[in-house]
Amino acid sequence: MNDELSLTGTRQIGEGAPQAFTDHFIHILGFLNLGLPFLLFLLWGITIIYPLVRWGYIVSRGQPENRLDRIPERIQRALFEGIGQGRVVREPLGINHQVLFVSFVILFLGTSLVTVQFDTPLDFYNGAFYGVYKLMMDTAGVGLCVSSGIFMYRRYVAPPRALEQPEKMVGTFENEGGYGFPLIMLFLIGFTGFMLEGARMVAQPESSAGLAYVGIMFSKGFRAMGTGTAFHYSIWWIHLAIVFAFLYSMVSTKLRHMFLGPINLFFKKLDPGLRLTPVDDFETAESFGAEKPEDYSWKQILDMAACLECGRCTLNCPTVNTQKSLNPKHLVIEQREQVTARHGLSFLQSQFSRWAQKDTSGDADANTGGEGGDIALNELGERSTPLMDGEHDAAWLQNADMINDVATQEVVWGCTTCGWCEEGCPVGIEHIQRIVDMRRNGVLMRAEFPGDLQSSFQGTERQANPWGIAADQRAKWADDLGVQQMAEIGEDEEVEILYWVGCAGSFDDRNQKTSTSLVKIMQEADVKFGILGMEEQCTGEPARRLGNEYLYFSLASMNVETLNRYKFKRIVTQCPHCFNTIKNEYPDLGGHFEVVHTTQYIDELLEAGRIHLDKDFLGKKLTMHDPCYLA
Repeated sequence: MNDELSLTGTRQIGEGAPQAFTDHFIHILGFLNLGLPFLLFLLWGITIIYPLVRWGYIVSRGQPENRLDRIPERIQRALFEGIGQGRVVREPLGINHQVLFVSFVILFLGTSLVTVQFDTPLDFYNGAFYGVYKLMMDTAGVGLCVSSGIFMYRRYVAPPRALEQPEKMVGTFENEGGYGFPLIMLFLIGFTGFMLEGARMVAQPESSAGLAYVGIMFSKGFRAMGTGTAFHYSIWWIHLAIVFAFLYSMVSTKLRHMFLGPINLFFKKLDPGLRLTPVDDFETAESFGAEKPEDYSWKQILDMAACLECGRCTLNCPTVNTQKSLNPKHLVIEQREQVTARHGLSFLQSQFSRWAQKDTSGDADANTGGEGGDIALNELGERSTPLMDGEHDAAWLQNADMINDVATQEVVWGCTTCGWCEEGCPVGIEHIQRIVDMRRNGVLMRAEFPGDLQSSFQGTERQANPWGIAADQRAKWADDLGVQQMAEIGEDEEVEILYWVGCAGSFDDRNQKTSTSLVKIMQEADVKFGILGMEEQCTGEPARRLGNEYLYFSLASMNVETLNRYKFKRIVTQCPHCFNTIKNEYPDLGGHFEVVHTTQYIDELLEAGRIHLDKDFLGKKLTMHDPCYLA
């Protein structure tokens, strides 16, 4: 009887398995002796590589972008946030994901150790090692079954809002099966693994159980049922079929994020804050933004491929929480569906089609759909596959207008650019830039934007503020405060602080009170400072987030030129948007300044003893609004 826990003994590897799986017919250097299991795992490795190469081909349809700077920092992020899942475990359910991942890795590595023992002269699968090995494998099996069961319950019994799927998805095996197929396979791998372990203990009573506490429970049940060698043989085949069904289909299911997630995190932007990517050669560029998937950079298409559809980007999204049209998860999935519909042929098919369809004149675009690449080659792909909304098919999706049909205007203009979606995403998807790129195309190329933005654009163009208030009123709030303007101080004299007031601080009645208070604080601290007054213009940030890159470029260029004329140590501003723009985006235009927010600066003054709080102030309850662009 071998139904007792033990730290001694071992078991015969391959006992009870078909002879084809135990024969060695490949011999390398007298050390490696390989057989059919090795060939099956080698073929599995090829099945993983091929879909990844296919995705590489699709991603390469995007525009060039350099994401190979600061390599050590990128490697650290990919390891910590990708392999280590540092962003996933920030929430309670993320622990369950970590358990699932670690359990799978332990089982995979444990199985690999068995093959090392079987295929090499090494002999370690016995004694204390064997006992602890069985303990770890059983614990990992429990973790796999429990965690996959929890995820199945969450997805199919009590699904939260975040897991809702969009309708513009092609009805493929991956989309229809979702995470259900891989989760069921993972659960069955763990459960049939315990069944196989228990059946082996009954069929091979001379083998040791080690510390396989779960396997022993199964063996007692099977022994009571009177099972024997035939049952063990059947379970062996069933377990093998499930394992290989899972492994061979892995990259063709939602689990491809296991591979693409860390890669996407490696290439995630390292820029500080919510910086937008400037338009290259703005003054000579002939097109702006993105109107089709191929207008995006390769990294933005990689974002689409890496999405694991968890919905974390929606948890605190203000548009989702107020039932607006925009759902960042749905948008990235629908754009992914379109780019795969346009370039979803297999890598080999696409290369063959370019050769076979090329006409005698040498015009490669003649039969390949022009800039769209392969999209005219309907005969080589399933272009009539219906979408999950039941109203359209993949042929419609591949030729649909990305802005008006796939995303829709309501979605494009619904984003507040707060940045939560990027903060919450565990695989580093950059949502905001994709949305702003569609806005840039709408504003600068199509002249399509909400009508109420017209007055904001015109006001900013004419008076350098979104409300169109006369520019000569910008410094009126400070008339009675004795504040000097930088033009009065002069270009040769340095001040400690240049106070950037901002449009709201200059024109809005409520925000003027904040500006006045800050001036009095700096005067109390005897800070030498100045304001730009009429020389200050809107930073251009609202126009930029709304897609009017031309207006932003004009305002920002003039502001940088003005700031570079004066001498000051730091810029202080109370506006989070001005803070982000001057600190993180003006460097692209030659404006390199040290920028401090008013909250930080006041804290510095308190720490330095230059100002003091009244005693009765310390007992007050305060509310602090932590802005999206400052958090």
